[in-house]
Amino acid sequence: MTTENKNQREISYNHILKYIETKNLIILILDGRMFVPLYKNGFIEGDAESCKRFIDGRIRK
Repeated sequence: MTTENKNQREISYNHILKYIETKNLIILILDGRMFVPLYKNGFIEGDAESCKRFIDGRIRK
């Protein structure tokens, strides 16, 4: 689940195709040409590295 301001969005793992990483972002690439940027310093629980490991274990390859 991601939040921005007071808006919440739920993303199913089976819609995540892959992610790319920049200096400040993890960008989820979803079905239908959708992108979800996650700020590396914006995690409430965990951190960017644990997020990448978590996603790697759940996305289809």
